[in-house]
Amino acid sequence: MLFGVSEEKIKKWANKGKVNKVIKATENSKEEIRNAAILALGELHQDEAFNKLVLFLRDPSAEVRGLACEALGKQGKPLAVEHLRYVASNDEDKNVQEKAIEALKLLDVEEEEEQ
Repeated sequence: MLFGVSEEKIKKWANKGKVNKVIKATENSKEEIRNAAILALGELHQDEAFNKLVLFLRDPSAEVRGLACEALGKQGKPLAVEHLRYVASNDEDKNVQEKAIEALKLLDVEEEEEQ
């Protein structure tokens, strides 16, 4: 039950490393709570957080895919590079592609931009 979940609680959970609570919040019916939880996963370095973010790269919502790119960039895991490169080259939404490129820059990976 996610009664009373707020962006504040999500931040506290992330600060305390409570990855399972943050992951559960990504399933909240309120878009702003979901989005906050997705971004909070970027603050967590557990494998569970990384794996959930990689799954969000395939979400039907472009906004969710873009947030997942941002969060993966913040996480800083080299394992994210191939996933982000794929999104940067293949996502149907230009904004999501740009978010993936920005995330790659955070990971110190230069991506060729289409001119």
